[in-house]
Amino acid sequence: MGKKRKSILTLTLLPMLMFLLSFLCGCGKVADTSGLAGSWRLVGAENGTLKIGNELLEHLPLMLRLDPDGKGIASDEESEGRLLWSYDQGTLSVSTGGIIFYGETENNGFYLQPEDSELVLHFAPEQTDSNRYSSEAQSEAYVGNWYGWWKIESEFGQMPTSWYDCCAVLEQGEDGSIVMTLWDEDGSRTAPLAEATLAIRMDGTLESQRGYFLYEELLEGSWKFSQPSPALYLENVRHDANGEQFEYSIYLRKWGDRWTDAMRD
Repeated sequence: MGKKRKSILTLTLLPMLMFLLSFLCGCGKVADTSGLAGSWRLVGAENGTLKIGNELLEHLPLMLRLDPDGKGIASDEESEGRLLWSYDQGTLSVSTGGIIFYGETENNGFYLQPEDSELVLHFAPEQTDSNRYSSEAQSEAYVGNWYGWWKIESEFGQMPTSWYDCCAVLEQGEDGSIVMTLWDEDGSRTAPLAEATLAIRMDGTLESQRGYFLYEELLEGSWKFSQPSPALYLENVRHDANGEQFEYSIYLRKWGDRWTDAMRD
């Protein structure tokens, strides 16, 4: 299923993205002092009901550089082109020779949409040492009690494919990080399955900094949770420690959420 989905996107949506954004140029007003000047990375895209996942976006390093004078550069790994942009009364516009993108700010970034098109592109600040992670105040959206399951997706050793209900508590650390304690139906908060310190990235995802899962140490980047919309989701992570080998996924939603739209597959 994953290979089929990637093939369809490659043949349809991705060429469209590269055509529209690799050679941006045209006419536009000088940008105001909106605070949008800087480097932005494509972190999400959708065309009607078709969405591009994080795995494909990692292979589509599309960047926009918005300069304070209203000019800029659009680039990928192989090419770059000029652009002009403006921000007026809450609307962001990026002009091409024959195409104009309009959008608005959202969360920590902005979205752009060509005229008369269902294509929507989401951008977040490029991750540098100074802006890679979000502010401490934004951790409030993650703090609280969570409930869901974790699943052994495939077996390499003696562990069978299986599901386990699990609970988690996410607390705010002193440095603005998120501290997660995770336990399943066979454990407890005092004997957890995992403890992890997580950082909130600018695109709203959570990334592990340190901790452990079962007998395995968690390093920076070992865990990368999706944005909570509405679930925190971690997919197909390899575990190989203390004689246990398997892949697993974790799915969590805020305690009290309705689960009518969350079916196990």
